[in-house]
Amino acid sequence: MDGDGTLADLADHPAVASYTTPETMPETERLIHELRALMSALRLESDSNGPPLVLVISGYSQLHPLLQSTGAEHELLTLVGEGPAAGLSVLVSGGRELVMGSWEHAFPRWSTCRSEPVRTRATCGPNCAASTRSQEGVVIDPITPSPGVEIQLVNDAAHLSESAPPLHQPRVRIRPLPDRIGLDEVGHRQAPGGPLTIGVEQFTLLPAHIELGAVNLVIGSAGTGKTSVLRLLAALDPGATQLQGGAPWELPQEAGGGTLVVDDADRCTPEQHALLQQAAAAGTRIIASSLPSPTVFSRLPWAHTARAQGANLLLSPVHRSEADAFAVSVPLLARPIPGRAVHLRPQGPRVIQLAHLKNSQTQ
Repeated sequence: MDGDGTLADLADHPAVASYTTPETMPETERLIHELRALMSALRLESDSNGPPLVLVISGYSQLHPLLQSTGAEHELLTLVGEGPAAGLSVLVSGGRELVMGSWEHAFPRWSTCRSEPVRTRATCGPNCAASTRSQEGVVIDPITPSPGVEIQLVNDAAHLSESAPPLHQPRVRIRPLPDRIGLDEVGHRQAPGGPLTIGVEQFTLLPAHIELGAVNLVIGSAGTGKTSVLRLLAALDPGATQLQGGAPWELPQEAGGGTLVVDDADRCTPEQHALLQQAAAAGTRIIASSLPSPTVFSRLPWAHTARAQGANLLLSPVHRSEADAFAVSVPLLARPIPGRAVHLRPQGPRVIQLAHLKNSQTQ
């Protein structure tokens, strides 16, 4: 959990299973929750020689208010207090927030830099003098109470040997979603007639699949990637006919079948909406995009079946009102990210990063 960015160089280290930042708080909360569940499971296992687990937290002052607001700090304190008995250690760096409130007695072992007199007196008592030498500190533990033992911390990591790759698969692995990922990077081939692989899931980064219904909606504000998503879905459904709302077009007179991909469907004329209604009734699959609105189903009169059976995508929702038309509660983003979507499904919404086609620009 990298609160201040000082652990960024370790994000891709083979021994690091999970990496989160203040900008990825859902992943941070999920990591704490899964570690809490793992800790409970480890207590019941007879194997005491499993791989050591260490939760490293930097810059806790940046994470402290965010974790307090969600209640995740209580679970984190449980990990700190009970984790060592299950083989889970916690290493936290931070400021005076670690010696106040619930954290004051959480750690059996302290190391404090004496170059900051206020923090030093708070952690190791009034007998500790301040020092101006870099990385000099004091260790306090149950055996060595205040004023503790003076130490010089390692400050030249270049001479440390690199650890070997881990021999065990991590039991908890949480990674933030990428801001952009190509379809060729998702790592899953499409099965003819099967679910479509459209990106990767939040937390696990496993391939995300959807099964298209009769009518499927892509809802998002300008710049969230609606057009790019439609191009992706059209490419995954060979033979799809692409249409543009606000532009003149006509449908062939033959009976339904195939797929219509309609960009900016909320800009279609009443006559075009009537044609789409006829196509849907004849069995044509429709994939359409629209701006978010509580009245989206009034503006798209042929789309009502999407409520129950469509593979609907809500792109970069930042306000709860964007999901009002579906009458569901969805996770919100702190900022719009092109291609970031909430997949609305019967078993509950999930966040995914949609893949982009090679050489495509997000629109």
